[in-house]
Amino acid sequence: MAKNADLLSANIVDFNPDLTHIPIARIYGMVQTQALVVSMKEIYGWLLIVALTSLLVILVSYSSVRPFAIFPKWSNVRRVIKHIVRTDKDIRNNEICTQP
Repeated sequence: MAKNADLLSANIVDFNPDLTHIPIARIYGMVQTQALVVSMKEIYGWLLIVALTSLLVILVSYSSVRPFAIFPKWSNVRRVIKHIVRTDKDIRNNEICTQP
């Protein structure tokens, strides 16, 4: 935000005739507001680029033309969860049976 404030306030100088009747506090407030808006636009732009890149990676990983799988298929996820549940049940049953 400081960089944007510096860039926006570069045109504000003492000999600018348009700004002679405006109080300096109001000018400073307008510059800070504009700098905040520009900074928020920059952050939004970067977040949008990251989101679109992530979406593209997900779409490519689930398509039929996938050179390598970044994310597992849902069938693999279900199979692993079923295996975990089965082994957990077996462990619980063994613990119940072995207790005196």
